[in-house]
Amino acid sequence: KMATNKGNWNALPSVIVVEVLSLLQKRDLVHAATTCKAWRACLFHPGLWNSLDLKLNTPQQMARAQFLATKCAGFARELSLEWPKNDTDKVDENCRHVMRKALQVLKMARNNRNLEKFCLKCCGCDLLDDTQEDEDIITELQYVISLIVSGAKNLKYLSFGYCVEIFNSTTIQSVAEACEQSLHTLHAATLYPEERAESLFTPSILQSLQHLQVLSMDFEELTNEILTVMCNENRGSLKNLILLQDGEPVNLPNIRDRVWHLFAANNPDVEVTLTLLRVSSGFYDYLRPSMPLSTLRLMYCGEVDRTSLDFVSRHHCKTLKSLTLCEWMDNGIMYSLISDNVMGEDPLVMLAWRCTNLTHLSIIGYEFSKDSLVAVARLRGSQLHSLEVSISCIVETDDDDEEDEYEDEVILDDGAMSMDTLRQQVSESLGWSWTPALYTPNTSTILLEDLQVQGN
Repeated sequence: KMATNKGNWNALPSVIVVEVLSLLQKRDLVHAATTCKAWRACLFHPGLWNSLDLKLNTPQQMARAQFLATKCAGFARELSLEWPKNDTDKVDENCRHVMRKALQVLKMARNNRNLEKFCLKCCGCDLLDDTQEDEDIITELQYVISLIVSGAKNLKYLSFGYCVEIFNSTTIQSVAEACEQSLHTLHAATLYPEERAESLFTPSILQSLQHLQVLSMDFEELTNEILTVMCNENRGSLKNLILLQDGEPVNLPNIRDRVWHLFAANNPDVEVTLTLLRVSSGFYDYLRPSMPLSTLRLMYCGEVDRTSLDFVSRHHCKTLKSLTLCEWMDNGIMYSLISDNVMGEDPLVMLAWRCTNLTHLSIIGYEFSKDSLVAVARLRGSQLHSLEVSISCIVETDDDDEEDEYEDEVILDDGAMSMDTLRQQVSESLGWSWTPALYTPNTSTILLEDLQVQGN
């Protein structure tokens, strides 16, 4: 029969059509479905839409998201929904329109029993207002999300996308009851946590989620009791603990070093990520010597305390892999990290020397001397996979009378190292072509990258 229908695509068995379509990108599926009626009938076969990645950033994306959700959200194994954050200080009708669209899309998945990965992506939705209309939208969002979570008995990955308004302690309780045997990744950190009056986590909730490998939460939610629960030998080992603090905490948790020691001992492969956002009071009190700190980000926190950096380089020298210091560059203020006669060596050079596993260093909005930049590159070499330093932050070393340490260094007439020479020396030390950064990292991008961390 196949031979007698040579060239007749309509005659192919549906199982073969689905196999052919499965080799295509999602954007090409619709075009391929125009080949004939038989192929069009196979377009929304469940095997072709295991994963839905939907966005609500433009009217076109909204229309596509609603169409695909109507067809596939009821059976897809993975559902990701992204909407833009509100960058203004007030809620407008456009904001409400986006959230209504999000609600329509999510309603299509409320009876999905196959869902294994549910990811909401938005760095804060700023929807909550005093109007009854806004409260109704939020209440319905929370209800629909709870339905999705409680119905997905094999849910392995769950992300609330930093939206403090769309989930609460009841939602988390639903997760603990429905997914205690399956969930291995839970992202429940939030932005603007001051808008939430209740605590999300209790030791009993985390006790029930015994298979968690990845957990992100607000640092302000962390307690000695929660860390102790995660030391239980009857539960699986945690791989990533991602802690976020946005703004000054109402009550800074006093986590004992002994508890961190037990936590690290019972979770030997765990990596802790600590992100402080808009915390101007310093970061020393967030640290403990036994914390298995892998990634430290200080974003828009003002002046960086040299003593605290020295603490990091001394106590986390075996675990630290990534350090990000990021400050606004358009406010006319540039904080200094240059060494002086009183403080001695540049704290970042000392950190690069001590932290032998450092692979990523980002310095934006802080003065960083050329000599220190070359020193960091030579200390870590090709092991340093990423070195981001804003070009406007690179300055000359104050002490121009110091004897030149490198004979092959090209010096300008005024004693300064040229930028071309700097690029060359840093590139040679790193073993890859390096250039100064010409941009400021996007906070939303960095935070959304954390949502990619998942267990297995």
